[in-house]
Parts: sequence; structure tokens; C-alpha cells
Amino acid sequence: MSQRAGKQKKRGESDDDDALSAAGKVALGVAAAAAGAAIGYFGSRLLSAWLSEPDEEKQKKCDASKSDDSKCDEAKLPSNMANTDNDHNTSRVTASHVDTSTHAAVQPSLHEQLLQYYEEYVDIPADKMRAAQKVADRVTTVVKSRLREPNIFKGLALKVGDLVPFGSTTEGVQVIRPNCFNVMIPMMFGSQCHVEEATEHGRKVTGSSVIVVADDCVSNCDDMQVCDEQQRLVTRKLLDVLQAVVQKAVEVVRGCHCAIQAAPHNATAVSVAVYTDDHDNITVNFLPFIIIDSHLYLPVADPSWFSAQSDIAGRLWSESFVRQEKWSIDRFESSICGHLIVLKILKAIRLNHREQFGVISSYHLKILLFHMLEDLPDSCDWDRNAVGERLIDLLSKLTEALSEHQLPHYFVQNLNTLEDVPLEMSNNLAKFLRKKLAHNDITSLLKRDY
Repeated sequence: MSQRAGKQKKRGESDDDDALSAAGKVALGVAAAAAGAAIGYFGSRLLSAWLSEPDEEKQKKCDASKSDDSKCDEAKLPSNMANTDNDHNTSRVTASHVDTSTHAAVQPSLHEQLLQYYEEYVDIPADKMRAAQKVADRVTTVVKSRLREPNIFKGLALKVGDLVPFGSTTEGVQVIRPNCFNVMIPMMFGSQCHVEEATEHGRKVTGSSVIVVADDCVSNCDDMQVCDEQQRLVTRKLLDVLQAVVQKAVEVVRGCHCAIQAAPHNATAVSVAVYTDDHDNITVNFLPFIIIDSHLYLPVADPSWFSAQSDIAGRLWSESFVRQEKWSIDRFESSICGHLIVLKILKAIRLNHREQFGVISSYHLKILLFHMLEDLPDSCDWDRNAVGERLIDLLSKLTEALSEHQLPHYFVQNLNTLEDVPLEMSNNLAKFLRKKLAHNDITSLLKRDY
């Protein structure tokens, strides 16, 4: 795909090796002066391509309908590419595209620039990921041990099951640096809880519910109460109970310093900041979850339109589809990873354009991808060599959704995930992306500012 002139830096230039060979004719004679004339030749040398042949050619369902250019001839991305400033400045071009007659450097294709951006900046090297995961596991193990102590929740008929990691790290789609880990804490009450539809002044809070606990389940101990007078779970109260336990646990974590982060009034997790000497600082978020009738519920923040006097503020829970999301991410065999690359590039773009993206979250982008996977279910559409096309498809689909202010949830009918996104912000982002698409200026989105 050609790039608009003047919008991008040249990614590489030909190395020219100049050599001069001199030939002179010497006139004989005592008083004659030596005269020389030089002729030279100019030799150009092509730079090596920055993508090599793969170890194994991937099988594809649509070989017959693909041209030679679309066959799987891209290299596996390095798993240990370090995100260093020197790496970021490395310039590479495709050898076959260099014009040796004019010696002018040709800019790499969008596909090439996207993969270079991905491997040098977006993708997290495996060794860094493992190191950060070890630190997070160390904190999680200590918290788990503390939570499983008998009678840890004094005054509450409350028990805790096994902790469950989830989110970007478990799905393999965290980007840039491994600095955030999410862990669910299963909260089990002594008797059956049930879910009620959440309404605010007669208006249904789409996609949200309140959880009601049986009267005989919660004690009347004031300082440990987690429900309101109608026995609805209050997120802030439940988090306060969890935070007291987590605080004691992280005080004894070895090899790093842990601190509970100050939580806003609408917090949905207990967040632990972990500081180490050898690795980037990370955050481990502990979220309570409750299983009711085989459905998993996580606390959610109040919508922006909620009033301060709302009767159900801080009591909203939403069904989580972490298992279904993991399946959707892992739907292809391991050699097919184009959908993961595109999602991670989109997440990096969002992080580096926070002002434009506003409250659009990485979850919106994941839902967008799931819809696109339904439109293009064949694995051959998501091979590495189709990354450029798919990114344009997703940006176009996102622009359309923002313009219409409508992005349906993938797992919940009649739930618009953009409902709480301000209309002005949605329109402004749509204009921003539409301009980039119209001018073939996708690569200007590939900033490295985060």
C-alpha cells in the first residue's frame, strides 16, 4: 500500500561503496609534466531484507484464491527483541524494492513498517515478560496464602476460593512493557446470592446488575459490613475488607517493596504497586468476583451519567466473559497470530494517542476485533502477511462505530459498549481516524511516546 509523500521518514538508505581507479598517461621528457585523468565507477549495494523466510510454511485454506504476493513468506517475529532506543532507530528496507538505477531509497510498505513497529516497540520480549510474571506471582502467592487462613474475615460468613489470573497477560496481548497484572478473588457467601436488574430513577443500567446477599449470610458487625440496608453488595465496603487482608499480606513479600495504591471512590480493585531494583515497577490488581448460577460477576464503575445521590452508586456488577474471550483470542492454531499482532498494535496506538482516544479502552478494541473475526473467520485472513490490510479494516470499522456511536457487545445482546463514551469525544476520534485513512497516513499513528 503506497504511503502519501512527505508523511513518513525514510526507513533506510542504500550504502554506496565508491571506488576510484585512476589511469594516467605519462608524457616522456625531462620538462614534461605528469597529467592524470580519473575514471570511476559507482557501485550500489542492496541492504538485506528485514524479514527472512519462515522455518515452516504455514498451511492456508485459501491458497487457491491468493496471489503469489499473499503467500505466507514472512519470517517469525523474534521472541527476544529488546525494546531499546537503539533498536527503535534501526532502519531497514526491502532489498527487492531498491531502485539501483537512480540509487533512491524506497520507503518500505505499510506491512513492513507495521511489523517493524511491532517487533521493536509493541511486543514484549519473552524474558522480560517472564521476569515480571515471577514478581507478580510472588505477590499473588503471598496474598493467596493470607486470604486462605481460617477466620480471616471475622464477622463475615465469607470464604475465598482459588485466585485466578486473567486479562491481557493471560491472553498474551499486553503491549510495550509488562507492568500490569490482574487477579480475580472469588468471594463465596454462606448462602445463595441472587442478581437483580440495576435501575437508576426508572432507567435501566444496561449490562449491569446488583447482587443481593441473603439476610442470614452477613453479620451485623458494623466495621465489617459489606452490604447496604437492602443487603446489596457495596463494592467500596467489600474492597475495604479485602484491602485490610492484602495490606497485611504484602508487608512480608520478599525481594521487592509493595504498597497499596490510593483508591478512588469508584474503584473496582485493590491495586498493589510493586517496586523492584531489577525490573520495571508493576501493578497487581486484585478484583473480587462472585459466581451465581454458573455466571461470573465482576464489579464495574458507575456510569458517567450517575448522580451523586444515586441509590445504587457503587453497587454495580457486570457479567464477565473471561473464558469466552480467551477462547476467542485462541481460536486459531499458534502459527496464525495476525489477529494478535493487529490488536496489540491498536492498543499501542491508543496508549500513544491518549488525548484523541479518551475513554476508549483496550476492551473496546478487543470487542471490535471479535466482531471482525466473525466477518473474516478464515485463518488465512489473519496470517502475518495480512497485518496491514487487517489494521486498515479495524480502523475503518472503529471509525464507523464511533461515527454511529454504536459498538455492540460481542457476548451481550442489546448492549452498546459506547453508551458511556461522550458523543463529542466519539465524533472527534472518528474525524481523527477518518483523516488518517483518507490520506493513507496510517504510519503517523505509530508513535513511540508511551
